[in-house]
Amino acid sequence: MCELFALSSELPTRVTFSLEEFSRHGAVTGRLADGWGLAFYDGSDAQIFREPRPAASSEWMKFILSHSYYSQCVMSHIRQATVGSVALCNTQPFSRVLNGRRHVFCHNGDLKDIQSSINLERFFPIGETDSEYAFCRLMDRISTFWQGEAPTLGQRIDLICEVLFELSRLGPANILYSDSEFLYAFAHQRTQGN
Repeated sequence: MCELFALSSELPTRVTFSLEEFSRHGAVTGRLADGWGLAFYDGSDAQIFREPRPAASSEWMKFILSHSYYSQCVMSHIRQATVGSVALCNTQPFSRVLNGRRHVFCHNGDLKDIQSSINLERFFPIGETDSEYAFCRLMDRISTFWQGEAPTLGQRIDLICEVLFELSRLGPANILYSDSEFLYAFAHQRTQGN
């Protein structure tokens, strides 16, 4: 399975040590060699780096490690491809803009038959993964009640939980999601690999 990492901080923070470890987990060959991605939030937007190559040998990762990116919210994903080809369009984190905010999503798991079980209305995947399809489902649901003024945190949590529990019925659904104001983590099935 893929690996997820997130950081939420009151003050802008640099995650150098964590990124070095993150990079090492993205092996040149083997289980986690199918891509990596990072999102650094800056207010309601995010700087996103993604690459369908191993993080351990990535020139992009070396560049990021040699520069100071400070953020109050960082999300990352190392990919083990189970659905969809090894390609940029299938590399996480995925993002969409809704009401002037960048929403970012990472998923670890395998959601069986999601495309035949759940219909999408407004947001659609660019790639082929069950993960991006799940994100589009979440964005569809959020967009129905996030009209103009932002919902309260309680309203957001209720809706996000409803959608994530719906997704978890299809398979493992370990998810990181941010609406640019809050970071949400959903740990459905957790296992530690070797």
